[in-house]
Amino acid sequence: MACCSSILALMPAGQGSIAWPSDERRRCALISESALPLPTDSADLVLLAHVVETSEEVPTLLREVWRILKPEGRVIVIVPNRRGVWARLETTPFGHGRPYTRGQLERLLARSMYEPTAWSTALFFPPLHNALLLRGALAWERLGSMAWPAFAGVNIVEARKSVGAPLVIPVKKAALIPGLGPAAVPVRAPARTPARA
Repeated sequence: MACCSSILALMPAGQGSIAWPSDERRRCALISESALPLPTDSADLVLLAHVVETSEEVPTLLREVWRILKPEGRVIVIVPNRRGVWARLETTPFGHGRPYTRGQLERLLARSMYEPTAWSTALFFPPLHNALLLRGALAWERLGSMAWPAFAGVNIVEARKSVGAPLVIPVKKAALIPGLGPAAVPVRAPARTPARA
């Protein structure tokens, strides 16, 4: 069990901060996503909730998290699911920013040198404020996870810092102009030898 003194809440400056915890010395701070105020190889676990989908510099953020994680450190990323209802409504916390499919999240993590180790989904109950329907929310969650997992409200992935993995840099292939083939290579005609008389 982790000691409470090792838990910090670092919140992007663009989102603002809350006073946490309210009854003790504060462990919450506003930060820049591109320069986390922690030493290299100092964190065991980083939880990114309501950050990746709203970040202006997602690759930079993920590389900074990679820097502060210990060699076998883990990151848990919670992002809105592109297919889910929660990402389509601005009245929900996940209705802002860029939602992700599992494939998009996989590629993003691979490019940032993370190896996914566990996947999950959540929020199958639609974002309704009906007290009667809310009583059955747990049943909705269970049913949704079995019947339609692709339509969850959020995708959750746990990934491990990949120390030995090569940095993947996407390379764009040159586009060919339709209808053009390789150019003909001129061949020099053999020299004529004068005929002997």
